[in-house]
Amino acid sequence: MRWIPKRHCGRASLLAALLLASAPWLARAESPAPPTTLFADIESGPTTGGPNNRGVPIAVFGSGFGSARGTSTVTIGGIEVASYLVWGTHNALNPTLDMLVVQPGPNVTGGAIRVIVGGQASRGNLAFTPNTGHLRYVSVAGSDAADCSEFAPCATLTHTIESSVSSPGDTILVRGGTLTESEIWVRREYGHGGTLGQQKTIKVYPGESATFINGDRPFYVDADYVTVAGFRFQNGKSIGVPDPGDTNRRRGDRLINNAVVGPVAWSFIDTHGDDHLIAGNVCAATSSVVGTQGHCFYISYGNGVKVIYNIGSGAPGYGIHVFDQLRTRLPQDDFKRVISNLLLEGNILKSSKERAGLILAMGDEGSLGNVIDHVIVRNNILTGNNHLGMTMSGNVRNVKIYNNTFEENGRQSLYIGAGTLLANIDVRNNLFVQSPNSVCQIDCSWYSVAHLQIDAAAANKVLIRNNGYFPGAPTLLGATDPAAVTGAMSFANPAGLDFRVLPGGSSIDRGKTLADVPNDFAGLPRPSGAAYDLGAFEFGVNAVQPLAPPRQVRISP
Repeated sequence: MRWIPKRHCGRASLLAALLLASAPWLARAESPAPPTTLFADIESGPTTGGPNNRGVPIAVFGSGFGSARGTSTVTIGGIEVASYLVWGTHNALNPTLDMLVVQPGPNVTGGAIRVIVGGQASRGNLAFTPNTGHLRYVSVAGSDAADCSEFAPCATLTHTIESSVSSPGDTILVRGGTLTESEIWVRREYGHGGTLGQQKTIKVYPGESATFINGDRPFYVDADYVTVAGFRFQNGKSIGVPDPGDTNRRRGDRLINNAVVGPVAWSFIDTHGDDHLIAGNVCAATSSVVGTQGHCFYISYGNGVKVIYNIGSGAPGYGIHVFDQLRTRLPQDDFKRVISNLLLEGNILKSSKERAGLILAMGDEGSLGNVIDHVIVRNNILTGNNHLGMTMSGNVRNVKIYNNTFEENGRQSLYIGAGTLLANIDVRNNLFVQSPNSVCQIDCSWYSVAHLQIDAAAANKVLIRNNGYFPGAPTLLGATDPAAVTGAMSFANPAGLDFRVLPGGSSIDRGKTLADVPNDFAGLPRPSGAAYDLGAFEFGVNAVQPLAPPRQVRISP
């Protein structure tokens, strides 16, 4: 069994310092537009038990919630929740996201989750289903001889994940503090995981901070339908889904709202298998013991994986590394590696020290037909990476690169190389801002300065159309864009990672309608004007305005 990630997360103060620029830049702090819900850490849980017997705490992430609750409400299936524990603006570990935490209460029978602010109900398709699960508790002051209840918590996750203690559908709440457990191994073979519709969830108690500091061994999510949410990691400790092979692949794991600051090894989060969700995590890497092989997020074989609204910053390698290859010395001992139906959305990939923000590549040393097939890359921001914003090569096909913002990466915004199976690459509605700069520090001679470059062997397999190129005229190597958009365009505050376009920008209303991009980075509908805007943001719903500072309000139950 192969394990890639080993990583490090930092103290709250260090996290804030490294990501300070991200905190104020989601434009709609107090917007009149409806709020947007993007994802939640709980989809099913009990409506009783938990703090004050009001059910499982549900963390909802999105934008436009407002800095304080006031008269705002949350309903599930049209019934108002029983308790509000946390409400705030830019208060998730990913500081571009708003987070609230509620408890459903016994009157909730299930249904759509709606956040109602200023009389307007949220956009989004989140839902909650009650189950008969239980809440278990872990505290560094607890004892594994206890019953893992709220007032008699257990001491370790290693004990509490055992099938004799917790079951599918249960939620384990970890109280705040410094967690010193070494290896944590959630194993399917031992009955540690969940089942479809009955996720086993391990999350931090609402309003508290829990940090893993023992980096000797990773946090293995080696089971199905397990959620891990809200933790900080230090000293190279990593988390992810290991590689058990093709027929035993893991499914349905969810890694949400976790953060690392400091050195990483192979990666911070690593996944293999199907239907995983990697959402709202922060990797602020400072270094790696494996150099350019150290990445923030590493996605290997699997179908239906979603990597959304994460921040990958400072990795020596790639912010997001989508790649697989032969694992054994003898091809007959391996299996065909396929990464399919992958969604990369709303991620901020910045400041890779030696490589690019994002790579899609597939190796096929054993000639098994390994391939990356059907990928949507939309509404991402790629800025300040050493060589490239994004690169692609090898056996990659059916990729849609839509409405992303690329800003002053070291040499090029986008490079597409050759590959035996490379085919049907569609590049539209993106903003490419590229000029000579001093970002590139390592191996800068590998690429010329250009907005984008297409290898000659790939030229007839790539559609480049209706993208914005700034400043000046487009510099396209090996490619043409017959509907190129140019002119004057400025961002609100690129140094502060605020990539909303200022009024009058030539990119406004210049995009084409794309069914695969119904919303912008903030989750708000496109178009907001006469036509789609280019890049990650729609102008009208994200108009530049003063922002409230990040706040988290702990609300008494």
